[in-house]
Amino acid sequence: MPDTTTVDKAFALGPMTADLDLDVARTYAACSAFATNDRERQSFSDRVFDALTDGVRRGLTQADLDEIAEIDQELTRNPRWHALLEKPLLESQRSSAELMLDPIPEILTHLPPFDSR
Repeated sequence: MPDTTTVDKAFALGPMTADLDLDVARTYAACSAFATNDRERQSFSDRVFDALTDGVRRGLTQADLDEIAEIDQELTRNPRWHALLEKPLLESQRSSAELMLDPIPEILTHLPPFDSR
């Protein structure tokens, strides 16, 4: 089962973007594909569809949806999938910004304590 910790943390911290929605959908689609019971599968697929619904509003493309379908074909049998296909989708790939984390907090934790005497 894929680990969802990183994507859940990114989702909690934001900002909410189509790329983040796609990452959430990819992760939970993989979880859904590996689910061992119906309750688990339903929970994971709900997360997929929530992320895709928001992502389509933010600019996901048909190619993005096709990628999710490749991860878990079973999702395409869900009525929520067909509802997504009825929404207007971008035809071309969206542009995305490159975000970089601030390394200073991590570096500071590795420095020796400061003695101000």
